[in-house]
Amino acid sequence: MLGVIGCLSVNHDPTILVMAAVLGVVAVGAAVVFLDYARQAGNGKICGRWLTLAALTFGSGVWSVHFLAILAMDPGVPMAFDLGMTVASALAAVGGTRIAFATAISCHGAVRALQAGGILSIAVGTMHGLGMLALRVPGTVEISPEYSALSIAAGAVAFAAAMAACIQGKLRFRPDVIGLLVLGVAALHFLGMQATSIVLDGSPLQSSASLAEPTVALVIAAVLVLGVSLCGVLSARSRRMSAAAGEGWILASATAAICIALCGLVANATWTLRHDSWNMARQSARSMRDLIGDDLARTLESLDLSLQAVEQNRAVAGFEALPAHLRRLVLLDRAGSARHLSSIIVLDAQGVVTLDSLPGAPTLGKALSEEEFFTHHRDHEQFGYYVGRPTRSPVTGEWLLPVSRRLNGANGNFDGVVMGSIKMSALRALFERAELGQQGFVTLFREDGVVLMRAPRSEGVVGGSFQASAIQRQIMAAPTGDLIITSPGDQVQVRRMLLYGNVAGTPLYVAVNFAVSEIEEAWLKEALVLGAAALGLVVALAGMSFFLWRALGHRRAAEQSALESRAKALENEALYRLLAENSGDMVSRIGADGTRLYVSPSAERVLGRSPAELIGGSAHEHVLPDDLRLIQAAEAELRTGAQEARVEYRVYHPDGELVWVETTIRATTDPATGTFNGAVTVARDVSARKALETRLETLAQTDGLTGLANRRTFDEAIVAEWRRAQRTRKPLSLLLLDIDRFKQFNDTYGHPEGDVCIRHVASTVLSMSRRQSDLVARYGGEEFAILLPQTSADGATALAEQVRAKIEALGLPHAGSLPLGVVTASIGVATIVLSADDAIQPETLVSAADAALYEAKSGGRNRVAVSKASGMPPACPRQADLAEA
Repeated sequence: MLGVIGCLSVNHDPTILVMAAVLGVVAVGAAVVFLDYARQAGNGKICGRWLTLAALTFGSGVWSVHFLAILAMDPGVPMAFDLGMTVASALAAVGGTRIAFATAISCHGAVRALQAGGILSIAVGTMHGLGMLALRVPGTVEISPEYSALSIAAGAVAFAAAMAACIQGKLRFRPDVIGLLVLGVAALHFLGMQATSIVLDGSPLQSSASLAEPTVALVIAAVLVLGVSLCGVLSARSRRMSAAAGEGWILASATAAICIALCGLVANATWTLRHDSWNMARQSARSMRDLIGDDLARTLESLDLSLQAVEQNRAVAGFEALPAHLRRLVLLDRAGSARHLSSIIVLDAQGVVTLDSLPGAPTLGKALSEEEFFTHHRDHEQFGYYVGRPTRSPVTGEWLLPVSRRLNGANGNFDGVVMGSIKMSALRALFERAELGQQGFVTLFREDGVVLMRAPRSEGVVGGSFQASAIQRQIMAAPTGDLIITSPGDQVQVRRMLLYGNVAGTPLYVAVNFAVSEIEEAWLKEALVLGAAALGLVVALAGMSFFLWRALGHRRAAEQSALESRAKALENEALYRLLAENSGDMVSRIGADGTRLYVSPSAERVLGRSPAELIGGSAHEHVLPDDLRLIQAAEAELRTGAQEARVEYRVYHPDGELVWVETTIRATTDPATGTFNGAVTVARDVSARKALETRLETLAQTDGLTGLANRRTFDEAIVAEWRRAQRTRKPLSLLLLDIDRFKQFNDTYGHPEGDVCIRHVASTVLSMSRRQSDLVARYGGEEFAILLPQTSADGATALAEQVRAKIEALGLPHAGSLPLGVVTASIGVATIVLSADDAIQPETLVSAADAALYEAKSGGRNRVAVSKASGMPPACPRQADLAEA
């Protein structure tokens, strides 16, 4: 949702968006009226004509809205439309809509509504996809299948609801149907936009068979709607309407046509204003970029000549034999010719300054081996000069831009660096002369994305880098161009037009930035004046047309209003009573004071009482007191503005039996004052459903073979008892029991006998659990768990020994369990006493009992072992023989 709001508020022209929205609502409303005519006509040619007209109106309207929304979008690059794909998208919209509308009115039922909604969503989605593929930009248009499917599903839900309403009742002027259709179109458009991405690669626009001017698409939309309006007028007249209705159609169609034409003219003028404003901004930015670039090119060229002179003079024969002051004069004889120069220094291979052009040589002998320009030349055999990151002068503290060349020895090895520095203040003065508005700025950066200068507002930006970003990739794709971006250096995101270019003969780029809001502001005031004037004319024209239409039909409406109202009221009352008295649910009318004013005959089936017994009594009679608060809470919601509430509660039948009742309560209001005056309730007996829910809950907690609690119930119980033990600091014990050599039992006697054995053992263990708080659960295949809250280690051990002895006493034959030859069990016991701030988990207790069980198995089976650790040990791995036991 936030992405859609941001897209609308930032990336779209609001004037064209408003026009598209109005056009869409008008087209959808007209289509709904035509669809209603088709349904009333039944089958045959007349129905087919109305269906075709409805499809043409809806399809062309949605198609026009789509292309207007595309025109309102600002991708930041030139765009055009492929003619063939554009026509195909229109045909898909109209043709698919025709099939969907025919499906909707052909038969009643939810299935038909779903089918029609799905077909209509696919048609509009196909139109949208073809429309986006028709878009021609300097790159490629990609569509995500996942988002496309999501958009079609969302549209299908809204369209299906609208089609269901189409099937049920009168359609004309129903805002809910129109709203659902508009909602579906909006969902398809905006989710479809999320599915679409434009990948710019700098490729040229394909101009063949394309619509390059936005005005062309605007005229197409206006002509389509105007044509549909005229078709509606002709069709309405051919329908043998009354004179007043025909005049109303003609008046409405003529008004719509004039308004659309006027809006088209204003939109075209607005687009022209915007286009001119952007062109002026681009031309101004281009002039500034070229002026600054030329100045920088001259500065770098003169400085590089000075650096080359140092490099050449250093190679003169006998240079090394000269005294130091002469060497300085020879090397730096052309240092003063460079523009904006701060100083020139020479560094040896270790990064120590050996010569300085400044008077007094203040940096002589300083080590600058860690500077970026020095490490770059040391590590790269670069030919030509290198522009480093801005650095502060170690002498004056001012910002300098280093420009350097590598010095090689006689053998070609690295022998140092000659570096000349440009005063950043001089560059800043040059940049700040540009008139860029309050939010504009000029940026100088290297081809690797490192920012060397930005003025004004350079704090926190100079020296940074946007390498590997989408902006840097687009700039590297073309030496000059312009982009619409959100500047990464802004604290508050601002959309900007960035016009950049390479400084000729250098690895540097100059980018001139204008804030988009300031460019838009230049034309928006004039556009608002035009729009306000056009809106005033449209409103005046629509108002006059409305009052004229109202006058034409006012007398006829006044004469029929009273008769229709009375007939409708009688019809509604008769229908209500018919439904209420023949429904299986109990329908009641409750007054504002909570008394029953009407009760349907189904009260005898639901509550066991006749309507006569209930009318005049309180709606709270016979309700279980514990459940009365649920009804009171629902009533409170209705009194504070809620429209509907649903509540389940228990009531007493005359025989004293409690039954579950589900009641839907809908608030009613006084038509004159709008205040709450009672409610209508629909109640049904849901006792059978509640019993089923209870049984299902019991089955979910019980082991099917033994009837004991299952593993899930045990896991929930041990967490609850663990927390209780932390609060009470009482001991908590756990017994883990495993039938000895049960795999051999199954192999010898078969799995059916194995199940019988497990049931006997389970019954025996359960019989030894004497407290309600104890829990016996089937833990695994032949494993059982006994959870003993508030039981000490001695008590748990004693119970474990009793259980073991009782199982042995069963005397169930087991030839593989030697030496006794009967079924036996091994039991592990673990006990813990917790405090409130202990951080260990219930799994620790289970692991300790499991380790004790392993000890009992290893010690010969048919015995009880107690965990001997003072704390709870980590889980003990079960050995293979234990798993097979």
